Amino acid sequence: MSTSEPLTNTLAPSTSATLTIRVIKSFEYRTTKNLILHNVDLINTTVGQLRDLIIEKVKTAPGFRPYQNVVFDTLKLYTKAHGAKTMNLIINMDQDEDWILSNDNDTLESKGIENETEISIFNRELYETYKQNPNIKCRIFSVKDRHFWDVSLSIASTGYLLSEHRTFYRAFRQSPLHPGKVSGRPLHGQSPIPDLTYSYAPHLLLRMPLVILSGLPSSGKTRRAYELKAYFETRHTSNASSTSDSQEGSSSKPKDYRIHLINDESLNLNKHVSYNTAADEKKARGALISAVERLLSKDDIVIVDGLNYIKGFRYQLYCVARAIGTPHCVVLCGCLSDVAREWNMASQAYPEKIFEELIVRFEEPDSRTKWDSPLFVVVPEDPKLPLDEIWDAVILKKAPPPNLSTVVKVVRETNYLSELKDTTQNIIQAVLDAQKSGDPTKNIK
Repeated sequence: MSTSEPLTNTLAPSTSATLTIRVIKSFEYRTTKNLILHNVDLINTTVGQLRDLIIEKVKTAPGFRPYQNVVFDTLKLYTKAHGAKTMNLIINMDQDEDWILSNDNDTLESKGIENETEISIFNRELYETYKQNPNIKCRIFSVKDRHFWDVSLSIASTGYLLSEHRTFYRAFRQSPLHPGKVSGRPLHGQSPIPDLTYSYAPHLLLRMPLVILSGLPSSGKTRRAYELKAYFETRHTSNASSTSDSQEGSSSKPKDYRIHLINDESLNLNKHVSYNTAADEKKARGALISAVERLLSKDDIVIVDGLNYIKGFRYQLYCVARAIGTPHCVVLCGCLSDVAREWNMASQAYPEKIFEELIVRFEEPDSRTKWDSPLFVVVPEDPKLPLDEIWDAVILKKAPPPNLSTVVKVVRETNYLSELKDTTQNIIQAVLDAQKSGDPTKNIK
């Protein structure tokens, strides 16, 4: 009779399986995160139902916000329980016909899925593009010139293991960074890297900031917001072209980013209605901060063109940026109330009553507070914003560490305390039984 323990994939019933889902955001940068699903009914759950469940989990589970802008439409087997695990592969790029779960009506059990099976979910279009040119990208920092180097590894053989890329990465890191080709020799004791070509280009690390405009109503904030947006776009285009010229023939490209301008117009808010009552104003602020939370990331610049006249609301925006790990700054459009009143009468942006109430409630930003710093003040007489200073202060600035109160904590299962109590009692009872028997090692496991 065999004394070996049964495999864990045969212990759980098919109606209560555990699946590991590899949620893939980017193939080139190996951006992936595991999602564990418990109590999955393999007999009755279809492929389509599983995909919908995963998408819903990605939208709601803590830690998956960066993945929410990807359209996940394809499932593929990564490895079956206790099969050969190629943990260094971002995805297995062969046997698509057999391993891609293309029929939404098939049940999971009919596709051979068992307890502890690993499944990848990704965007099919991104996957097919990656298969045509399977590159692995990484970023290396040069302390000497304070540049980040984006490295692109082109793999000639499909499905090449990343463990060998790590060998190249370590060799590259030990080589001097200078224009031209860098040796990809393996480290001592490592096998050579076959069929591997690479290219690289210097690229400054850009941390995407949140820019908050504040000021009296009708003080010229929108004009300054569009001025800042145009500058960011021009600066990005200039950086991209200069980087391309310096690396002719290189396949690496400078990091692309998007610029979002949020204001009442983009949110379809009517200024004549949104500030009538406290309830209406609360709804308007809620819509604005929801847009910021949705768009702000390490790959996007967000410019908030609004009154932002309440210091508590500016602090709330600061906390959003800090939680994501991006810098922020405040631009104050300084303007005398008489001048703003004159401009408002000419533009009819706000009703007179609402305008006067907003001026009374305005809380001017203070550079001594962390949520209003760095603070840039511009007055109507200034021909333009201090654009270069803003760029240096927020684009090249190190983001503050997230506050402990904003860090997503790992949620334990609801029966954690009960299991802890039972386990502790079992250990104590085993020790007591051993003491009674006179043999301290008996019955101790």
